[in-house]
Amino acid sequence: MPWPASPDRSASTNGVSGVYVTCLACREYAQRRYLELAGYVERLPHVPGTSADIRERAARTNEQYLDIARRFAEPQT
Repeated sequence: MPWPASPDRSASTNGVSGVYVTCLACREYAQRRYLELAGYVERLPHVPGTSADIRERAARTNEQYLDIARRFAEPQT
């Protein structure tokens, strides 16, 4: 079964049903981009004036992006 592109492993991405990422180069690119996003979100709480709510949301979002990046790195089955 091809690896789904969406983070919840369903067959939908951005409302488009049946979109899969099967190309190794595409999965590697997606992994790099999600790692970049995680790094960006990780730095957000260090901006002066950031509220506790934003810090908590940034931490959760960072973990989600890292999880997605890990899944793109997994070999296809």
